Amino acid sequence: MSDALFDKPTIERALRAVAARLEAQGAEPGMLIIVGGSFMALHELREATRDVDTVTRITASVRDALDAVAAELGFEGD
Repeated sequence: MSDALFDKPTIERALRAVAARLEAQGAEPGMLIIVGGSFMALHELREATRDVDTVTRITASVRDALDAVAAELGFEGD
């Protein structure tokens, strides 16, 4: 388990980086439905969370972008 904490600015920065990577690759736009503690952090209902959960089926291009951004930002995969 990661010791990283994901607060609102960290989650937003990571999601923007994923979107930018997908756009640069000309990939189909993706949609992530964020749930749980990360949803609460994004809406300032809690300070932070240890992971970002989604209920969305993740396509290969979105998975590649997520993995690349996680590596760039020093986050653990999955």
